[in-house]
Amino acid sequence: MRLFCLFLTLAALGQTTLPDWVFSNQADQFIEYSYPECLKHMEYTDNIAKNQPRAALINIAPAWQPADWKKAGFELKAFIVSIRSQQPDLLIGLNAPQATVESLMAYGLAPYIDGYLFEDIPWIPDQDLTGKGWFRSEVNYKNLLTVLCDADAVGAYLVILDGFNATANDEAFLKRINQTQAGTMDPMPHMINREEGSYQFFFNPGTSTYYLGFYGQNEQRTFYFKLKENMETDIVYPEDSTASVKNYGDRVEVTSVSGPCLVRMHLRKPEFQVENVTVSSKSTVDPNELIVKNQVFVENQAGTWQTLQAKQDMNYRYQATSGATVDVTYRDSIFWEKDQPVEYVRQKMFINGVVWPYKDLPELPLIQPEKVQSEPLVINLDKTYSYTYAGEDKVDGHVCWKVRFEPNEAGNFLKGTVWIDQKNGAHRKVKAIQSGLKPPVIGNEMTAYFDWVTYQGNNYWLQIREENLQILNVVGVRIPLQIQIDRSEFQLDNPQFGAEKEASYQSDHLILRDSQAGFRYLKKEGGQRVVSKQVYSKQKFALGGVLYDPGMDYPVPLAGFNYVNLDFLQKGYQANFFIAGAINDIILSNSDFLGKGWDLTGEAFLTAFYFSDAVYRGGESVDEEEVKKLTESVDVTLGIPIGTFFKLETNLASKFIDYKEGDDTREDFVLPQSHIENRATVNLMFTRGRFSSSLEAAFVKRSKWEKWGLPESTEPLLDSYRTIRCDMSLTRKLPKFQSVQASLRYLKGWDLDRFSRFGFGFFENNVAGFGTSGIEANQALRFRLGYQRGVKELFQLGIRLDAARAWQDAYAANSADDTVDLMGIGISTNLIGPWKTVIRFELGYGFHSDLADEEGEFNGQLVFLKLF
Repeated sequence: MRLFCLFLTLAALGQTTLPDWVFSNQADQFIEYSYPECLKHMEYTDNIAKNQPRAALINIAPAWQPADWKKAGFELKAFIVSIRSQQPDLLIGLNAPQATVESLMAYGLAPYIDGYLFEDIPWIPDQDLTGKGWFRSEVNYKNLLTVLCDADAVGAYLVILDGFNATANDEAFLKRINQTQAGTMDPMPHMINREEGSYQFFFNPGTSTYYLGFYGQNEQRTFYFKLKENMETDIVYPEDSTASVKNYGDRVEVTSVSGPCLVRMHLRKPEFQVENVTVSSKSTVDPNELIVKNQVFVENQAGTWQTLQAKQDMNYRYQATSGATVDVTYRDSIFWEKDQPVEYVRQKMFINGVVWPYKDLPELPLIQPEKVQSEPLVINLDKTYSYTYAGEDKVDGHVCWKVRFEPNEAGNFLKGTVWIDQKNGAHRKVKAIQSGLKPPVIGNEMTAYFDWVTYQGNNYWLQIREENLQILNVVGVRIPLQIQIDRSEFQLDNPQFGAEKEASYQSDHLILRDSQAGFRYLKKEGGQRVVSKQVYSKQKFALGGVLYDPGMDYPVPLAGFNYVNLDFLQKGYQANFFIAGAINDIILSNSDFLGKGWDLTGEAFLTAFYFSDAVYRGGESVDEEEVKKLTESVDVTLGIPIGTFFKLETNLASKFIDYKEGDDTREDFVLPQSHIENRATVNLMFTRGRFSSSLEAAFVKRSKWEKWGLPESTEPLLDSYRTIRCDMSLTRKLPKFQSVQASLRYLKGWDLDRFSRFGFGFFENNVAGFGTSGIEANQALRFRLGYQRGVKELFQLGIRLDAARAWQDAYAANSADDTVDLMGIGISTNLIGPWKTVIRFELGYGFHSDLADEEGEFNGQLVFLKLF
């Protein structure tokens, strides 16, 4: 005799009374396959697309032994995704020997399977944390309810019912039982005079309500059973039934008729009140099943288009830690043919919001990360990625599951989060960090957004926007590169696709192909486009201009060239030669030192110009102590990336410093000796999104440092000192070639003297309108706020506001107040001039200073660059 069971938990949770069921002979409910024989028939998805069944059973014969289990697992997963793409809610069951199932589980099959068929004892593989048991049985009207209840008792989730020609009335009867939210009850009350057939009692403990479900076969028959006294009885299915139910004390009399019937019995006056208890339960979410749901959605969308065209704005924004930015935007036409590389036809180029007015666009160096070894979210031969459920979130108002993914091994992979739409399994957002990168790209964080695009009345699921942050290591400088991609004006399966693509080939537009090896230019040769074998890694500029700083006696002319090569000597070295006559900077860098992704950089800065160094006391300039200073340097820097967003730099530098008298220097003023400053610096940098920061500490030792200054000078003689510098900047791009930036710099020093204290000028702690002289601080703070806007695509106008405060020690104080405040405003413009020149003009004005002689000064530059 079976045990007496009351399914209190199921009733409290609002679960159904019976397990789910399908009738195997109904095409709109069930389909089964013999695997792998079914793969020989290409139309295996046709019946699913036509009938939309609720469940599919894959039968694998015991004798099946594939030669390659990894390949077999991959093919089975692909088969499941293909049939689910025709019916995304299709339940997938597997009927195979336990050993076969275990072998397939080793290759990530679990999330693709909903149920496992069992005969007597339920069995679910350990790898499938959310798998359920399926049961199959021959049934008729006599045992239908018994089979369902027995299957429920052993925990079956779905029952495949064979041999029963169910009618709509039968289906409605079973669904009505499920609405009772009751559990099965056994042993059943003793029945007198019942006919042979299927009878089952159900009980809802929350309401103390009994239900009796049965199939009547005769025209009329009366049977009896006992329950509690004082019961009310009625027939709840079918509502127009001619059967009758009466109760006499504790005896219930039922007169049955042909067909199914559901009788309800409940107390007239409840003997006790059951308090309603709401049980909140959230079932475990298997992230792998969510990934499979997404794979099914992708498979369903895979064949919706063959060719795609769109307009694309691709914006590159280079940002320095100081907040300075360079903005390059390409306006492209996209041609994408299914299973072929994407091609970009560059229609326009904007530099800092200014359109390039010439017909031919410059071929700039192409810097991009390597392709990942394996993409997440796709069907793989092995377990390349692991997935973790991360809760729920909303993307543009759509409720999504968040699933984190990370690679199971080291290498060039992605780690991040995907947002999967709960309604259709679509990936609405993917955010990932790429690992295993090689210089010059040492970090890559990407965020892609997807949505429906309507074209000619049809909906297509496409990527519409992308935001990336790449960390570049270029000639020893860490450069955050923000990339924003916006796509619009989509055309799908345009009949003129081929003709329009060919027309672009015949044009003079610059065309790039996104090949497996990365972006490559398509060059015109003999009326055709061929992939250029040359990797563009170098650029030359002719340069000229004028530089002016209040610390100079006169404006300094600049003339020369700038040469950048990211594959110098074809050995992977990087070089930057800035040769401008008066000011020269030569940099050589090995961006993959020791094969570890470190960078080793050497730099030499050479100049022939002396900058004025004035002194203030009591707010007035002391001309008799003015000197002029020349500084040249060589240094070596070792940079070590730490993860994706951090970098540690160590630097050893030697500066040659020479001094000479100013125009009014007193005769008895002793100039400092020419000497070499040896500097050791450690710098930790962080960059993510629009934020950059650095923290630098330095120790400096002078080679010679003897008595200097006027005879009466009391300033101590210090041959070494220490400093720290902290920089933070935040930038934000706005529509229509607008942007704003904010930056903050903090400086602090110890054991400083006149020639080591912090100053403000064009090259050092720049404040608009102030020169490289005058202010001496052992602690300083500078804030900068900037705004740029492209004007009619003709020029860029920029404005910035600088504010600084300097704290001075007793020897540098100008008065009783040991602080000096500075404020300056700067304007700048960028435009494209004749002969393909890029022109930049910048002018700064110092409108406030606690030092009267420093206020009202100007500084600025005018620079011409010609690409060739």
